[in-house]
This record gives sequence, structure tokens and C-alpha cells, in this order.
Amino acid sequence: MTEWEYLRRNGLHKESNAEKFIESYFLSREVGPSWKYQKQYTIPDSRKKIDYLVTTEEGIRFGIECKGRMIMGSDGVKARVLANHFEQAAAYAQALQLPVFIGPVWFNDSPMGAGQGGLKLTALSALNLFGGRMNVGTLLWHDRSPYGSYWSLSLRGKSFWLNQTGFNKAMTKLVTTEGSKKEREDLIT
Repeated sequence: MTEWEYLRRNGLHKESNAEKFIESYFLSREVGPSWKYQKQYTIPDSRKKIDYLVTTEEGIRFGIECKGRMIMGSDGVKARVLANHFEQAAAYAQALQLPVFIGPVWFNDSPMGAGQGGLKLTALSALNLFGGRMNVGTLLWHDRSPYGSYWSLSLRGKSFWLNQTGFNKAMTKLVTTEGSKKEREDLIT
């Protein structure tokens, strides 16, 4: 079944359908068996669970917090809804000291469109630009692009990973702060 067929039958309105979409089309098919993941990973020293903790063949680790109803059409998702998702993901990112991506976001634009700045920001751009400073980004399923459908991870307004090209090495750094001092720690082990 293709992504389109899955969405036509099941939609992404329920979080459980969104989880199946991520497992069937992102974690198993797009990146294959070279990435390992733990579902419902318990965050150390906490009773909280993140939906997925992913470890890549390069040793890069990150979390995915699955959310339903993340369809960026003409209206997009309300900023208030994204703010709630961001708050949860930021707490997980801080506890894990890893980036956390919210998704799947059904997005009809290029990866750059998810983080465009300027005087007017979409809720998604704001999440990717500002949330990235707290190590929170989005897992995007791009549809109707000139390249067909594909997946990406967006962080700090740029591509962290694209399924066509892999990791953007300039973006594989974790933001850490102590007071006003900001540093970036390499995620590649």
C-alpha cells in the first residue's frame, strides 16, 4: 500500500494512525533496517515515554513524538496546537539531551518551506525556527513536490535529514546553553 492509499483509508486524524504511518512508511521503508528504534521509550529518571527513540547507523540518536492531525494545507495547524506539541517535545529533548521531532506533518512544499523566515511566519516555520533552539523540529512527509513524495527532518529552519541525501552534517549538532553561553555539541558518536 502506498502512502496515498494508507491516508485515503485511514487518515492521520488519530495518533494511532499517525504512528502506523511513521512505522510503515518512514522507519521501516524509507530508512530501512539500518536505523533502530525503540517504541514507547521511557525517559530515564522519569515516568514519561516518548513515542520513538531512534538510533542511526552513524550513531545519531533522536526522538520522535507522534501527533495526529498535522496536515499543513491551506489553513495549516493552529499555532496554539503546535505550541502544546512543542512544549511536550521540548521537555523530552531537554530530558534526553537529544533532538526531538514532532510528526508526521503532511506538508506540500520543499524542506526550505518548513523554515522560511521573514516578517510573516507560518506556525510551522515558527516551530522549526524557534523550536530548533530548544532542539525541537518536525518530521515532514512532503507530498506533491516536483520530486514526488519524500520524507525529511527539519530543525532550526533547515534540513537535518532528507531521505534523498541523508544527514546535513552542519545540522547534526545539539544546542546547549549555560546562562547566556550557547554551544553546539556534535551528535555523531
